[in-house]
Amino acid sequence: MLPLDDRFQERWGTYQREMEQERTSYTYYPGTVRIPESNAPHVKNRSHVITAEVEIPASGAEGPICAIGGVGNGWSLYIKDRRLVYCYNYASKRSYIRSTVEIPTAKKVKFRFEFERTGKEKFGDGGIGKLYIDGSKVGEGTIPKTVKFGYTLDEPFDIGRDSGSPVTDEYKAEAEFTGTIKKVVIDLIGDKHHDREAETRIAMKRQ
Repeated sequence: MLPLDDRFQERWGTYQREMEQERTSYTYYPGTVRIPESNAPHVKNRSHVITAEVEIPASGAEGPICAIGGVGNGWSLYIKDRRLVYCYNYASKRSYIRSTVEIPTAKKVKFRFEFERTGKEKFGDGGIGKLYIDGSKVGEGTIPKTVKFGYTLDEPFDIGRDSGSPVTDEYKAEAEFTGTIKKVVIDLIGDKHHDREAETRIAMKRQ
């Protein structure tokens, strides 16, 4: 029988200290997959920016650039039909923001998604999402509601693929990005709004 870790109070304290010391900028490179939600950037309930530097071959590219969650809740930044797309999945109700222009084919293309929290609710509030290609705004839309505390119990955060169930039905499970990712940077720019007790309980269940 495997030993059990019953240090609940110690683990609780460690998790709360990590919450207090939360980073505000994360950089990821190709091959980063299956990061547990508890270790992924905490974009819930706050404004944030996702910036991806990629290479698009002449034949084009498809698939997820980065994603977390799955069919129940989550989000994904991806390419579909030569358009940059952001999908937010809230309880299987999906909000889509699509670029109004086709993505260029080049050795260096910079994509950016910005989320601005606009409501007054402390948790799960909606906002405005904006898409940029090489600094030019190419799409904007409303995301009416967001997840309050957690996406799923077992769906990870991935770079260059969606390794759990798909966030959107516009690509299949285990879909991979067919271009080349140089790096993905996620910046948390809004005030953080945490229910520490609720999030700690969720984290403890996942361990």
